[in-house]
Amino acid sequence: MDINYEYYKIFYYVAQYENFTLAAEKLYANQPNLTRTIKKLEQSLGVSLFAKRGRNVCLTPEGKELYERISAAMEQIESAERELSSFAALEGGYISVGASEVALHKSLLPALRTYKQAHPKINVLLFNHSSPQAVSTLKNGGCDIAVISVANEFDPALEYTKIGEYSEIPVCAADFPLRKESFTIADLCDFPLISLGRNTASYEAYKFLFQSKQKIFRPEIEVATADQILPIVSYGLGVGLVSDIFLQEQSQESLKKYKKIPLSESLPKRNIYIVRKKRQPLNLATKKLIQILLSSAGIEP
Repeated sequence: MDINYEYYKIFYYVAQYENFTLAAEKLYANQPNLTRTIKKLEQSLGVSLFAKRGRNVCLTPEGKELYERISAAMEQIESAERELSSFAALEGGYISVGASEVALHKSLLPALRTYKQAHPKINVLLFNHSSPQAVSTLKNGGCDIAVISVANEFDPALEYTKIGEYSEIPVCAADFPLRKESFTIADLCDFPLISLGRNTASYEAYKFLFQSKQKIFRPEIEVATADQILPIVSYGLGVGLVSDIFLQEQSQESLKKYKKIPLSESLPKRNIYIVRKKRQPLNLATKKLIQILLSSAGIEP
């Protein structure tokens, strides 16, 4: 049975107001059209839905049965319409973002501060992952976008937009002994290295880097999160490969506990990307965050 949705909508409001004129005012329609529509609906269903009661109408037993079902559906539809309207006005809703730790500190957190000031009613679901985990979460539909640092592989199903870069600096404890005044990148493999563990973009990047220097990247201590590296370094347990953003966040007093390994060549810069599924539609709230991330990077949205 193919019955126009508008018929049920009119039925719902006539049943609510028990009056064709009041229902017509609510729907910005004229009363004769509503009367004709209800007649057509009754003919299609083969039952009477309303009975006259003075100047008003009341539901028949069949009408009450239909109203119980239609009212639940209409309330859901109206709730969805209100929610979508609030989303369009950025007065509600949420965004979900997967982020690697360095990308979170370097790019995402400053952008989120601007975003929340402009759109305080949007909730943010933030997932702190390694870059490969963030990509996996994105592909599985667990987040809308990812903001990550990437090693050497780019997934063809995803779209990558570069929004920044950062440096990583070899750091040791202030009293850690150094046998010469300057070192090459290859020399770093002679130190007890502290780095992020396997299955992270950092680990893969350094593995390829040291392979290009005919060296094997084999850190003595592998950590789960980047913010664990400096505390381990401070105990003299080795040389940490630390993002510049984490050093910038340290107080002057804290920095006295560390010293940089002097290099005769710089470590390659690492890039930060916004990643999204190709041809995947995004809600307006997520698009606004992307615009802020791009603007912060000096890129025209």
